[in-house]
Amino acid sequence: MDPRLRRWFLGLTISVTALVGPTHLMGQTAKDGEMRQRFLHGQEALNANHPDVAEKEFLEVVTLDPKNAEALANLGLIAFGQARYEEAASSFRKPSH
Repeated sequence: MDPRLRRWFLGLTISVTALVGPTHLMGQTAKDGEMRQRFLHGQEALNANHPDVAEKEFLEVVTLDPKNAEALANLGLIAFGQARYEEAASSFRKPSH
């Protein structure tokens, strides 16, 4: 990936995360705890430029909560960054809470 595009993508990822934040993940059940942990691991992987690891974590969050807006947005950003534009658009269009 072009270094300028990579920097732009990382900036966009951080911006989206700051806007939506993991507020949805602050539950008290074991399922909520697992979602929060996986979400945070996904964020760490994105920040470390490991989109494949991040994608796996966000997919697990969506498996636990198919309408999780934060995970869907991050999956869309990852797909977009890898030029998987149809998949990115699909992630952005999925209904959230």
